[in-house]
Amino acid sequence: MTIFERIEKKIFFRLLSFIIFIIAFLSFVAVVTGTITISMPSFSKQSSEISVHKSEIDAVLKPEPKQ
Repeated sequence: MTIFERIEKKIFFRLLSFIIFIIAFLSFVAVVTGTITISMPSFSKQSSEISVHKSEIDAVLKPEPKQ
């Protein structure tokens, strides 16, 4: 094995291990975020009450006069 092959293998191994570390870290962040999102359903299921009076419905459904 020449010195260039050794250097190439070392650089390739370091680059590959760095990429694997980045992928593992992003996967860990995704799992933690998913767990937090699932365990707190109050964020996604907040409902608000809407009240509509009969006069508002009548005003919307009232036919417009023809010209």
